[in-house]
Amino acid sequence: MKKSLIFVTIALLGIMAGGCSKHHAHKKHGAKVGTTIEINLSGVTRDTVARNGDVLTDTLKNYVKVSIANGAVVTLRDAYILGINWEITPWAAITCEGDATIILEGSNRLIPFHTTYPGIFVPVGNTLTIRGDGSLDVCGRYSAAIGAGNRMSCGNIIIKGGNITATGYEEYYYYDPFHGYGKYTRGGAGIGSAEYSDCGSITITGGTICAKGGLSAPGIGCGEGGHCGNITITSAVTSVLAAKGNDAPNSIGAGQDGTCDGIIIEDPSKVIQQ
Repeated sequence: MKKSLIFVTIALLGIMAGGCSKHHAHKKHGAKVGTTIEINLSGVTRDTVARNGDVLTDTLKNYVKVSIANGAVVTLRDAYILGINWEITPWAAITCEGDATIILEGSNRLIPFHTTYPGIFVPVGNTLTIRGDGSLDVCGRYSAAIGAGNRMSCGNIIIKGGNITATGYEEYYYYDPFHGYGKYTRGGAGIGSAEYSDCGSITITGGTICAKGGLSAPGIGCGEGGHCGNITITSAVTSVLAAKGNDAPNSIGAGQDGTCDGIIIEDPSKVIQQ
């Protein structure tokens, strides 16, 4: 009788401990760490960390945080994470916990869950690498699309492939009784950082890139009052279009009152600056 009570107590303690732990995709599916798992986002109901070899697919339907483990290579395959901009969800569409590689397959779209967070957040001192043949449409709000949020800095960004549209702003509409309806944009760089935030180096060696900056921000680089490391665009790219936001001094480089370490464009004929 005493042995049975001990076993029941241990089992209950195990259940209570498990109920408060962060969800890791491999534990949910019962697989060993390192096993390739296809994570259908439509079935994800709590915070999830994708690990090396995992594939994220389908549309996220719950207000949960999706992260990539440090050092992991993760594939986005027709993945849609469309944040709702809610105060109680302070995170990006995808948060890198450290160095990360994203492989693009199919069509993918990412929007952050909070005004001040980017579409993909890259932590300071770490590197995000994006490659593959798929497409990615990623947006910020008051933030960069890929890199840093508003008043938060980010690490290095390397793009080796993909058809990528990175929009570092959201349009807001207003009504002026003297002039009628209008709109304005506020945000950061398409690729890089946002207002008063720094980013590491940005290297683009492949793919078709369209990067649009928000108010006072470049398409590629740092936002207003920020600092950016070296920006390098090699001749191996298919094409790059970088569009600056209103009041921004540069399409590539520093935003208003910002600084940049240096810019190298190996083949200017492949780069359009607007």
